Formats: sequence, structure tokens, C-alpha cells
Amino acid sequence: RLMGLVRKELIRLDEQETPDLDVLDEEIRFRFRHQLVRDAAYEALPKHERARLHEAFADWMEGTLANRMEELHEVVGHHLEQACLYVRSVGGATAAAERLAERAADQLGAGADKAYSRGDMAALARLLERATALLPADSPRRLALLPKLAEPWTMVGRYAEAQAAIAEVLASPIADPSTRALALEMIELPLALGASLAESDPLVDEALAIRRRL
Repeated sequence: RLMGLVRKELIRLDEQETPDLDVLDEEIRFRFRHQLVRDAAYEALPKHERARLHEAFADWMEGTLANRMEELHEVVGHHLEQACLYVRSVGGATAAAERLAERAADQLGAGADKAYSRGDMAALARLLERATALLPADSPRRLALLPKLAEPWTMVGRYAEAQAAIAEVLASPIADPSTRALALEMIELPLALGASLAESDPLVDEALAIRRRL
């Protein structure tokens, strides 16, 4: 079937591969000849099939390219994110969707850590926003990501959102001590970077009160 599509010039053998055409096996790779053909093929797929294929590709990457995961967290996270969104669009908030959301958030969060290490605040914010958007409000995973998100938001002047993220963590009864401690570290950042004293003082007072109680 694949070679039939090659003859119709819809797909082609990967130029980086030089396989023996008489022996087709799973190592042979194909590419669409044009992005428009790829897009048309993708759009023709039902949403549940798109979800299955995105998840299958993420599984394949995690299993086959495990030694390269350091550089692939964002890519794997993208495919798991897409799988989750498609599952939700056809089936609602199912257990399968929540499992995909957690896996996607973990991968996007790992990609965010890498972005932070290279000082890419824009990528850090983008990845963490996507990760937290996938998780329910009462998820400990989401709460753990919010203090990390407060920093890039503050750096670009989104003080109100940064303070709201910190306040949400400090007000949550399910935030673990390490997450709460990170929120306490971040709480004075908006002030240091230019937020008004009137906006920051109440949160600082609250943080000091929480620190004393802990």
C-alpha cells in the first residue's frame, strides 16, 4: 500500500534512508511529498483516530528514542497534549483524557525546565501555560507548576497574573510544602521587578504569616 502511494507521488521514501526496496520492513521511513497532502490526510482523520495516533507516536518516541528524551520533551508533550484535547472533544473528561493530560503536563513541564536552564523565558511561560491549562484546578501537579509560571509572567510585566498564581498556591489546602515554599520565594519578585508597593505589600504580609505558621 505504501509503495502504491509512492507511485502515485503522494508520499516518498525518506531521502536520508537508502533501503533495499525488495525488503520492506519497519525501518523504512516515508514522508509526504507536500505539506498540503499531509494536511489533507490529517484533516480527513476522525478525531478519535487523531488522538490514537498522537498518543501512539508519543509512546513510540518515549520507547525508541529514550536516550534523546532530554531534547524531545516538548515534542512528546505536544503529541500527548493533542491526544488529550481530541479525546476530550469527543468523549469529555474521561479517565483516559486525564491520564493523557498528566503525561502531557509532565513532558511540557520537563521542557519548561530545559527552557529555564537556557534562560528562554518566553518558551518557559508558553510551555507552563499549556501544561497548567491541561490540568484540573485541584491537581497537585498544576499547583506545583504555578510558582514556576509566576517568574516568567513577572519578567514580562504580567504582575497581576503572577500574583494570582502565587496566591492560589498559598490558599490551597492541598499544596505540598515544597510547592508552598517555592511560592513564598517567588512572592516578592513582582515587587523587586517593579510592581507597586500597594499591590505587593498584602501578599508579602500574608507570606510572612504563613512562614511563621509553618
